[in-house]
Amino acid sequence: MPKQIVCPSCGNRGEATIDEKGPFEVRGKFQGKAVRKCNKCGAGLLMGLFSGGLFGKPNIIPSDLWKRMEDTWGKEFGVNLKKEKVPLSQVAKDFAKDISGWSSTQEIEKLFRELLKDHDLQRIDDRMRREWIILNMLAVTLGLSKSSIDKSITTQLQDDVHYIVYQTEFSSDDERASFETVARQRYASYYDILGDESGDIPFKLGKFFAEKFLDTTDILITLTSSELFFARAKYVKDFVEKISKDFDLEL
Repeated sequence: MPKQIVCPSCGNRGEATIDEKGPFEVRGKFQGKAVRKCNKCGAGLLMGLFSGGLFGKPNIIPSDLWKRMEDTWGKEFGVNLKKEKVPLSQVAKDFAKDISGWSSTQEIEKLFRELLKDHDLQRIDDRMRREWIILNMLAVTLGLSKSSIDKSITTQLQDDVHYIVYQTEFSSDDERASFETVARQRYASYYDILGDESGDIPFKLGKFFAEKFLDTTDILITLTSSELFFARAKYVKDFVEKISKDFDLEL
């Protein structure tokens, strides 16, 4: 995901947009590197290339050079450089990383620690973690499918995210095949719930998850899992729409 930029000159913090409304403005490239303008102090920033995120630590462009760049922008540097290209594979890797982070044993235990005590469970086993991974994969899939961007892009992203999760979370082909079989079954059930027109979709979805997660029902896990699921789906939808607006996504 795009990291927040921090201006070394004034400490301004935030993400870059293609207009002047955000903390930083996209200003094309210089010597092969992305350029940003700090909309607080006006400094020109030369960004690092793909270092731990989409961009690394910025360096301040000397004021005399920055003035010449500003004076000639749209001539020497061109006006067609507003939207940079971002590989779709990078976005997919970041979504897959989110899924792994959301689905780590430590994260699950942190979320459900008190709830699990009520069921005398001391640890998260592989089956429980599998159910949480599937739910988070579905949240990403739903968020992408609900977004307004080109469906060829969202379909490719969904496929790439699933592939990366399978490859990074499971070490053998047998484990991947077993997980995929269960995931397909769960997806079919979840999609039936999401398409139910009788109402109470969030409750039904959370209840189904709780039953698979605990082999029993639990109202708190039902409500918590449902709330997180729809919040994460919205996050994915909003993010992919924003990044597609600010950048050119390359298949």
